Amino acid sequence: MEAAGITADRPDPADGVIQRDSVTGEPTGVLIENAQWIVREVIPPQQTESLEERIRKSVQLALSYGFTGTHDIGTSLEAVETYRELITAGEFPFRVNGVIRIWQPGEILDALTPMGPIIAEGDHRLTVRSGKMSIDCALGARGAVMLEPYSDEPDAHGVVRVTTENLRA
Repeated sequence: MEAAGITADRPDPADGVIQRDSVTGEPTGVLIENAQWIVREVIPPQQTESLEERIRKSVQLALSYGFTGTHDIGTSLEAVETYRELITAGEFPFRVNGVIRIWQPGEILDALTPMGPIIAEGDHRLTVRSGKMSIDCALGARGAVMLEPYSDEPDAHGVVRVTTENLRA
């Protein structure tokens, strides 16, 4: 938290909460929703393998357990392109029903709209015809938006990730 500059004086980020001690006001170390990105931005990358290598290993592991396909809920445009490349090369013995993760309306939706749905591409190996967008956050972390404050945390009403205006757009 020190490396990320999380102190008692740092304001909560948009769509996130830095949980604080109720007496001292000092951060407790619990970072809710987008507050997690403050720390994630200062953590050095741990991934040494390419996305393609990680997909190949994941597929082989799944196949070793008898799985022949998956629903990839929260996939990226980069992963979809990698799936397509592997399918074209004849190196993808698996089926994926992908659901694109949409963090905010805009760039990703702009890319998806002209692309349109991908249905049963590559001998039924790839289908992408839906997206997932979260308009609020998780209930357990007090991030789900409620009409009334949480009974055990009267200042918490939840965190709105996507405004009504952006959702409608």
